[in-house]
Amino acid sequence: DQDVILILEFRGEDFIEESVRRIVGTTVAMIHEWLPNDFFELSTRPDIMIETPLAPAGRLYFAGARFHFHELVRGGESLFEDFLGNALDGDLSITWSNEMRRHMLDRVLSAKDDEKRWVEELEQDVCP
Repeated sequence: DQDVILILEFRGEDFIEESVRRIVGTTVAMIHEWLPNDFFELSTRPDIMIETPLAPAGRLYFAGARFHFHELVRGGESLFEDFLGNALDGDLSITWSNEMRRHMLDRVLSAKDDEKRWVEELEQDVCP
């Protein structure tokens, strides 16, 4: 039994509440063939209302944001960079990244049973 680790990156504007979790839940169900191959297409049609599977939040985290208006005003530089292109407060950024990784590992280790129950429920109850 091996653990599968997958990193997903979502980019977009104006995500609605739980949208990323619903995309992940739907994808997991489709990969296991618990939902039809065209489910994503059907679930995004404006004339159809379908409840989509909701993935647990245990492994999700917000890694960052970009503000295009500020980048345009600053000539392509991020809001969080100085005018030389250096990340502001680099030591703080490294500390934050390390703390985020530690926190994520703690959550992953403590959520394994919850995730297993979620997958079983997804297969048996949500997507029969």
